[in-house]
Amino acid sequence: MTGLAREYGEGLYELARDEDLSLLICEQMDDIATLLKQQPEFIRLLCSRAVERQKRLEIVDETFGGHVHPYVTNFMKLLVQKEHFDSFPLCCEWYHRRFNEDNGIVEAMESGTVDVGIMPPATYAQARDMGVAEAILSSTLTDYDQETEQLIPGSVTGNFKAEVLVRADSGIDGYEGLAEKTIAYLGASSASGYIYPVAEMKKLGIDTEKCTWINITSIPSAILAVINGQVDACFTFEGSRYVFATAVLDDNGNPYDLYEVLKVAKLSDGDIPNDAVAVNPKLSESTQAAITDAFLKMASDEEGLKIMSTWGHTGYVPAIESDYDTIAEYIALAAD
Repeated sequence: MTGLAREYGEGLYELARDEDLSLLICEQMDDIATLLKQQPEFIRLLCSRAVERQKRLEIVDETFGGHVHPYVTNFMKLLVQKEHFDSFPLCCEWYHRRFNEDNGIVEAMESGTVDVGIMPPATYAQARDMGVAEAILSSTLTDYDQETEQLIPGSVTGNFKAEVLVRADSGIDGYEGLAEKTIAYLGASSASGYIYPVAEMKKLGIDTEKCTWINITSIPSAILAVINGQVDACFTFEGSRYVFATAVLDDNGNPYDLYEVLKVAKLSDGDIPNDAVAVNPKLSESTQAAITDAFLKMASDEEGLKIMSTWGHTGYVPAIESDYDTIAEYIALAAD
């Protein structure tokens, strides 16, 4: 998350929250973000200095005026005025993150409304820092061969890598090759789809402010955007070419050979822990033990396996808190 996106997104959120409009504006921002994902050329239009700024401001008014709250329209016009409209998706992500902080699972655990939560690693790191959640288990997944990007039969892993996909003929290698490029990211709260790659780029001294960021929350759509040249790279998770081998289609409806048209420019240096099964730390030890036992038994029960599959989990192992320390560091670095 760029500092600009955080500053602007936070400003809009505080204004909306103070006037009891946070939900309405969150929904409208999400709708616009979805529209922009479907029509990325609209972002390019509103960023194009070949079009007079006043004309771009008029386009915002004509397109959104009267359809969304004036705060949203004025916010978009402010970004156009400052020549920062390419940051709109990131501003939306920051707004959504702040809304979820105030109204989501972390808030529910803090209030005691929820005592058990299955949390992505970044969400858990936030809840842990607030002292409202404690991991009792980490989920496991099947591991991938990092050379062939094929599943390793019978393997079990408690972590995974972020992956940077680019066209095979792009000439891009490593994070250094991403400088000033257009990059599709999955969401500012996604460990593999944003946090780890951005944090590691910053560690190398790469100016992420000079990259153009396009929020595409569908991985197949992000991959297709790379293939079609709409973006130079996309951030996703290790093994994506295997997982989505039949999901990315050409104009004739045939799956692309993702191993032929794409390559992995970089796997994250850091390992990302899998989802955490977290509990309210105020629960008694006996209750926590009972919850742990129930999750561990799910893998040996047919109905339990069906439930686990909806979360993409293959099993559970005792959580190691230190595994989540790096992500807490990376969240702060990516948000800086």
